[in-house]
Amino acid sequence: LIDEAQRYSSGPGEKVYHLIPQEFIVDGERNVTNPVGMAGRRVDAAFTVISAAESYEQNLRKSIEKAGYELVSAFINPFVQGAGYLSKDEKEAGVILIDFGAGTTGISLYYENKLRLATELPFGGNVISNDIREGCNIIPRHAEMVKVQCGYAFSELVPENKFAQIPEVEGWHAKEISFRNLSGIIQARLEEIIEGINYQLEATGLLNKLGAGIVLTGGGSDRKS
Repeated sequence: LIDEAQRYSSGPGEKVYHLIPQEFIVDGERNVTNPVGMAGRRVDAAFTVISAAESYEQNLRKSIEKAGYELVSAFINPFVQGAGYLSKDEKEAGVILIDFGAGTTGISLYYENKLRLATELPFGGNVISNDIREGCNIIPRHAEMVKVQCGYAFSELVPENKFAQIPEVEGWHAKEISFRNLSGIIQARLEEIIEGINYQLEATGLLNKLGAGIVLTGGGSDRKS
């Protein structure tokens, strides 16, 4: 069953990187974790399939081999993060792991100690920095600086009389940026990212069954933004 699902689960240009059995069904008996040793006439199975473009591993292999190393295996990030950040009790009770990185946002959902969802959204902390750069008309280095040092995710909690000082650089005048305006930019983009996360989570039908809440990790999660 696993070999058959591996062959037929990927589309053109895609590769199945991880195949996770959710349950086996032996003669109609559901929720069988391991059917080995059971007697029966028919065995069915349900899997969570984690796939990505074949080029993901190809590009990774090229980069590593150019550096003089050998690629043993490739993993999709949300698949392996649960081992590093979550306890067995959290995964059993039901938990969401959100990896808020620079370029992507990874989402993993565990329930009954099984990975039920693993996906990545193609945006992260960098899009917030870019929004600040464009909205405040400052250089990228200063946009990242004020995001980290002065940014807040909820603009209503920010005092109106606080301002960030942007130094003068060649071709750019010094300026002041209101903390309130800065946080408004951050909040708007974060709301969009959270909507994307929520869309993925609601599709699982498990949101009202999770007892361990949400765990945040990644470079974007340890900032005020």
